Amino acid sequence: MRALRSVRVRIIALYMAILLLTLSTFGFVLFRDLSRRLRGDIDKLLESRAQGVADSVNAYWEAEKLEAAWACPLPRPSPKTLEELNVPLTVF
Repeated sequence: MRALRSVRVRIIALYMAILLLTLSTFGFVLFRDLSRRLRGDIDKLLESRAQGVADSVNAYWEAEKLEAAWACPLPRPSPKTLEELNVPLTVF
């Protein structure tokens, strides 16, 4: 009981409480700042990857459109046009 009334014990307890409060506040602020930065970095990374996927899909569909355009048969000239050009019909 007498030890709790000592000025030395009270000062040590006060300093410990101040140190605990200071370290807790510092840790909380550090955690909050780090959490915000990590979320921002993850958001940027996800956005970048999503843009890459979107670009890949768009490039794929553009290639498919070009391939489909080349796969369409060209209209064959009519025999009348070939005769006018003096092209033998055995070629076609």
